[in-house]
Amino acid sequence: METKDIILLLTIPIVLMIILFSLGKIPTITGAATADEANPKLGEYSIMPSFKAKIDYNINEEYGKLKTRLKQIIDECKADENMEECVSKKTGEDYEIQWKCGEKDTDVLYDFVDKLKDCINLQQENAMCQFSFDKREYINKVKSQRTFEIKITNWYPPMAKAELFEDGKWLAMEYVDLGRLAYSDDIKNPAKNANSITMKVLFDEGTPIVQDFYASTDSSPRVELSRLFLLHKPQKNEADAADAVSAQFIDAAVESNFRTPPKNVINLPNIKGMKFCAKTGKQILAYDSIDNGVRMRDIEYKFAITFPKAAPKPLESLEAPDALKAENSIILVWNKPKEEVDSYSIYYSNNDFSGKKISDIKKDEYVKKITIDAANPARIENIDLTQCSFDSIGSPCKYDIYKNPLQPGRLYYWKSKDRIIYLANGLADGQEYYFAVTAANSQGELSNDRTISGNTYVLSEGKNYIKSAPADDLAPGKVTELDKAKTPEGKIKITWKRPSKNIDGSEANDVLGYKIYYKKSTADINPQLEPGHGVKQITAADAKCAIVSLYCDYIIENIAGLEKGQNYNFAVVPIDENGNEYNLESERIPVQIE
Repeated sequence: METKDIILLLTIPIVLMIILFSLGKIPTITGAATADEANPKLGEYSIMPSFKAKIDYNINEEYGKLKTRLKQIIDECKADENMEECVSKKTGEDYEIQWKCGEKDTDVLYDFVDKLKDCINLQQENAMCQFSFDKREYINKVKSQRTFEIKITNWYPPMAKAELFEDGKWLAMEYVDLGRLAYSDDIKNPAKNANSITMKVLFDEGTPIVQDFYASTDSSPRVELSRLFLLHKPQKNEADAADAVSAQFIDAAVESNFRTPPKNVINLPNIKGMKFCAKTGKQILAYDSIDNGVRMRDIEYKFAITFPKAAPKPLESLEAPDALKAENSIILVWNKPKEEVDSYSIYYSNNDFSGKKISDIKKDEYVKKITIDAANPARIENIDLTQCSFDSIGSPCKYDIYKNPLQPGRLYYWKSKDRIIYLANGLADGQEYYFAVTAANSQGELSNDRTISGNTYVLSEGKNYIKSAPADDLAPGKVTELDKAKTPEGKIKITWKRPSKNIDGSEANDVLGYKIYYKKSTADINPQLEPGHGVKQITAADAKCAIVSLYCDYIIENIAGLEKGQNYNFAVVPIDENGNEYNLESERIPVQIE
């Protein structure tokens, strides 16, 4: 096990002041109000006088002992494969000291603010900070769904005030140095002032979903902000201006303008860490805003350790089923890694590249590469990838249970199976491809199966490397303008316009021929739906529309077995080179055989 570099941050947020509040009302004009009516409160102020308090024991000595003990635990866990789990276990088994911080609803706000600070403190300039809330299962122990509101307002420059609410009830407050509250509607434009920023987050079974995110300004009560990219950290010359902006939020309407440039997108938190709250049983008289009282309270020493994010392990569950009722597409499915993942890389080629190093694969022009951001995949509760049906012609096929199509190039999270789904297109039906998927952390690091001279091999056949071939099972769209006419020789022919689209609305480029369905009948029904119908298969050349012509025709006298003087129903259904056909909504035309 490689030794990890650990950064130990130590703080002592011990409350050593008794904060006294003296509340006063600003005089108000009440007009004709009666004596029984309470004057409306227009505002309030607080006075917090300075004072000293004596403590009857040595804080520095106790702090030093705690610091030494935590360092010992870190040293004991450095060789462990899962260092975070090791440290957590050892501190939990330290019965002399209570190390664990209690889980609280207010952590939603504090972690949010920590990530804002993480972005502001980045060394990179002109960077985009990408944000997501942490999963918190304990929150939904109260009820299965809870919605929190975070509101940020300008406080005292350069500080902004962030407050947490639930159902209108105030829960917590924190401050963050944003310079001034602002958002941007273009990467080249100056930041625009905002009076407040509001975000609503739903926790469903511990999973956070951002439901609302907007800014309020002097000119608009609501400017929608991007829920994917949270902050843009400007260049230093911008931040050094008189109206400095440490980081600005992004207008949702122009989110795509901020993807490139800047090229450096950083996922928050940028630094992985753990927090500890050590208690030794010592107390002090102190004020707490939670209960608004002064009483004896436990002294709590807060510690934090930070260490590099672990590189995700190689995937072991890659599958590549065909994308149903779609051309030139395949579905890639794999188990969601347990480690934190910032991006996935998909590689594919007609040539086998399993024995190559990743560094060489990236340089290989015959291996196609796709990098996908792992944050905020579209969420699917459940889906049946083996069944797909059309609601109507001209729209993509909808997968069973999910009742929606899969969009190419988009990442999905299959919740019930804890799997990731990606629809890859631009392939060639019938051709075999080799596919590989790797996962990386924010530093672009991969975990390797084996390392030789510093070159990482991560591909394993049957695990994260697989061979598959997309199949064409998509039928052409229906013919139009079905009609009948007579040739100069007096023979009856049926005519139609060849389809330009497939059933799903994509371009139809592989119409090979047609099936002519017929049935002796006078009923107003398509012949292929009647028992005992006949069928004549012809090529596009037989129908005189193989290359240029949009209009096709066929002389029905060429169909053997038709009885003169009898009424027949005819329908024409196009087929592609694989014999795919869609005849549920085909047109019919009645013809009397002469």
